[in-house]
Parts: sequence; structure tokens; C-alpha cells
Amino acid sequence: MLAKVGNGPQHGKTTDAHHAWPEYLGGSRDQPLYEMDRALHQKYHTALDKAVRRRWDEKIDFQSPSQTQLAEYFKQLRNFSHDFDAANGTETLKYLEQAIKEGGYK
Repeated sequence: MLAKVGNGPQHGKTTDAHHAWPEYLGGSRDQPLYEMDRALHQKYHTALDKAVRRRWDEKIDFQSPSQTQLAEYFKQLRNFSHDFDAANGTETLKYLEQAIKEGGYK
């Protein structure tokens, strides 16, 4: 389950602060963080890296992507989050949509 948390340290917890739009994939450092079970958080990023990140690393300039790249990127990220949620009972897509909207994108 995800719940909004602050940006403070997570020492001694079994949860991690999760960026709904991963920072290393263009998400804002200042976006709200969400508390996520640590093992599930690791599973999310491991699966994300296998599913899509390696394809993006060589093709997308996250500093200034084209509109076509951005549309395809968001489509893949949304599909991944949807599938992850269905398999794990999470709501990552809901928070991803919020982060994308807050970032000024559709």
C-alpha cells in the first residue's frame, strides 16, 4: 500500500519513500513521496528495469525528449504500473498519474 510521506529519512523502517514517477527516469526530485513496503519497492524497480528501462536508456533524452518519445515513454510507464498494480495489489498507477499531471504533462 502506498501512503504519502514527507521527504525525511526512512531509517529503521521496513518501508521506503517511493517516487511515483521514478526520478532516474525523468521524474521530479520535488514530487510527493509515497511510503511503500521495502521488498515491494525493490520488486517494482527490478521489474521496471527489466521491462522498460534498458530500452529507454539509449533512446530517450530525459532532459529534452521529443513529444513522440514522451508519449511512448508515458504509455509504457503507465502500462507497466497498471500491470504491477494488478499483480501486487498496489496503486502505483494512481500516484504516477498524479506525478505526471503535477509535472505539467498529460
